[in-house]
Amino acid sequence: MLLNYTWLFNWMYYKENIKHQRCVIGIPAKKMKKDRFKNLRIGAILTFLGVNIFFIVGNIMNFLIFFNILQTDDPENRYDIHTPSPPDSNMDILLVFVFAVAYFYMKSFSLNNIIPDTQDNLRGLKKHSQVCVSHINDYVRWPWRIFYISVIGTGLYLFSKYILSTGMLSTVLEVVFSESQNNYGLTCALSVLNDLIIVCSPIFIVYAYNKYLSTKRSVAFALYLYFIIRSLFATNVLGLVTSYDLQVGAPFLDAMSPVIVGYSIFYFKVNYQAIVRREQELLNDCVVS
Repeated sequence: MLLNYTWLFNWMYYKENIKHQRCVIGIPAKKMKKDRFKNLRIGAILTFLGVNIFFIVGNIMNFLIFFNILQTDDPENRYDIHTPSPPDSNMDILLVFVFAVAYFYMKSFSLNNIIPDTQDNLRGLKKHSQVCVSHINDYVRWPWRIFYISVIGTGLYLFSKYILSTGMLSTVLEVVFSESQNNYGLTCALSVLNDLIIVCSPIFIVYAYNKYLSTKRSVAFALYLYFIIRSLFATNVLGLVTSYDLQVGAPFLDAMSPVIVGYSIFYFKVNYQAIVRREQELLNDCVVS
C-alpha cells in the first residue's frame, strides 16, 4: 500500500516539475497566438522590400536610363545617370516611405507580448528560462539590426545623390567660406568623400540582404565583389588607374542587377517559411501546459 502511494506521489511530483519547466515565460497554451511576432515579421519584410527597391533605383534604373530604355521624349530635358531624374526620384521617395512603414510596424511590436512583465514571471525567468529569453531577444534584435544597417546604407546613398553629387553642399560651403583661398581643396575633399560613400553605401545594403536571406558564403562573397567592382567603375577610380574613362562600365554591370532581384523573389518564400517555423519554435518553448 505504501508503495502505491509512493508511486502516486512521484508521478504527481514529476507532472508538476515538467509543468514548471515548460512554464518558461508563462504564456498559457489557450492564449497562444501564432501572430505574436506578426508586426516584427512585417517590418522585416518591408525592410527587405526596401533593400530590393534600392537595387532597382540604384542599378536597374541606371541601366535603363543609360541605354535610353527609360527616357523622356523631350530632348532638352533628357534623363541622365549623373543627376537625379523624376523616375528615380519618385522611387527614392517610395524607398523612404517603405522604410518608414517598416519602422512603424517594428516599433509597434512589444516584447511584453512574449514576456509578460510581472514579478512572478520575472522570478521564474531568473531560475528557468534564461536560455529561452536569450533566444527571443536575439531573434527580436535580428530584424532591427537589418533595418538599421539598411537605413544607414540608404541614408549615405541619398546624401551622396542629392547633396554631394549635385554640388549642393559644395556651393553652400563656398558661399560660407567665400573669402577662403582653399575652395579648390574643399571641392576635391567633397569629391573624395562622395566617391567613398558611393563605394561604401551598397556594402551596407548587401550586408542587410545577406542577413535576411541567410545566403551562402559564396553568394555573399559574389554580391560584395560585384557591388565593389561596380562602385569602382561608377566613381571612375579604375579610370584614374588606367587613364581611361571607365565610368560607363557601371551601367553595363547594372544589367546583371535583375538577377539579384530575381534571386530575392525566388528564395523569399522559402526564407519566409523558415522564419515562421523559427517563431513557432520560440513560442512552443514558452508554452504553459
